[in-house]
Amino acid sequence: KLTSLCGCLMKLDEVSQSRKLSAQALVKVASSSSSLKDLLGELVVLLQATPSSTLLYNMVVDVVQHTLVEGDVKTCWSLETQQEAVSAMWQILRAKAKKVFTCSETKESLCKMLCAVLALPHHPSMEWRVRLLIAAILSLQQAPDEQLQRLLAELPSPMKAICPKEDGGKHLEPTVTNVLRYV
Repeated sequence: KLTSLCGCLMKLDEVSQSRKLSAQALVKVASSSSSLKDLLGELVVLLQATPSSTLLYNMVVDVVQHTLVEGDVKTCWSLETQQEAVSAMWQILRAKAKKVFTCSETKESLCKMLCAVLALPHHPSMEWRVRLLIAAILSLQQAPDEQLQRLLAELPSPMKAICPKEDGGKHLEPTVTNVLRYV
């Protein structure tokens, strides 16, 4: 089911004349039958499967805007959704490192989505993870840098970073600090 949905999204992404309008229309239709919380959670999961989808970026921006306006941010942007977002950002980072993004519209939509995610309040345990991944993705928007790519390769996978060892993540500090100094 997820594969066919991703396939449909990719086709819609390719043929759409106005991705932003398509995203807004899809969000309007989806939000009529789902809560913003469910919709945001589903979009974040879909981003993990299709990390270079301009349509999904625009949909996330639209849902975040609705969430911020309606004032139900804490409910919609739960710790679980934030953990899924970290996994999605990781997939986007991996796609960026492989130079999957070529279209300027995709790069612009990605930047808008990352800014929208930054506008949301984050759980203290997720904030540094989200900010680090977004900073790394934005850094890769510029000319690729071998040292940055080497440092990013040293970062742990999202699941290891989300569920740190008994030391509370202290073992990750040197790697994270090096990346943050560089970006």
